[in-house]
Amino acid sequence: MEQPPLNQWEPLFHLALSFLRTTQIKSKEETTDKILTGLFHEHMGLISNSRFAGVPKEALTKDPDLCFDASWEAAQKRCFYLHSAKIISEFEFHYRPNYTIKGEVPQNNQIKDADSMKVRAYGDCDNRLKAILRHRNKFIETSDENVMAIEEPGSSPRDGVFKKESLELVRTALNQLAKEQPKWAEAVRLKYLENKSQQDIANQLSVGVSTISDWIGEKGLQLALKELRKIIIKLQK
Repeated sequence: MEQPPLNQWEPLFHLALSFLRTTQIKSKEETTDKILTGLFHEHMGLISNSRFAGVPKEALTKDPDLCFDASWEAAQKRCFYLHSAKIISEFEFHYRPNYTIKGEVPQNNQIKDADSMKVRAYGDCDNRLKAILRHRNKFIETSDENVMAIEEPGSSPRDGVFKKESLELVRTALNQLAKEQPKWAEAVRLKYLENKSQQDIANQLSVGVSTISDWIGEKGLQLALKELRKIIIKLQK
């Protein structure tokens, strides 16, 4: 299996601009699907390869659900806000333009390039990680080691790549799932590891696009993630 494509922030930035410029409902829906998929993929890379202030690294290794849940929730939240975003110039838009502090749009909601979009995503991941940990009543450390939000040496989230161990776990889990649900597992793999469109997946698996949408849409994805988490937990024991 090939590695997922690296550094997708530039195409994601242009997809967001394309979404905001078009008025066609079908085009917006297709673009939203691509953005949601891309953000989920890149969030996984950010969380796997970054440190977050107040979130111990052990929390991610001890709780396999955490990376999945935070990545997905952050992607959903950002796509939701994209629907109310506003284009300011040819290559700049604002998330939540009506939300201001002292009459000004917060700087982290002003997206002018791929880097600023990535910085906003880092903040989203940080917020979701802490919210999920609080909800699960996990203890969040604030020791000196975790106070500074710094990147792992040699594995910058700027590269947008999964840690090898995390990616191998996902692949192994998908292989296990494929023994019981081969086409469903393959659809998930093509969508979230190879970033294929629903039409491409439907063609490759010889099924209808509506079926693929059921398998890897929001409900189908949630079911798939639950099955993958169960498998990963067993693999880590």
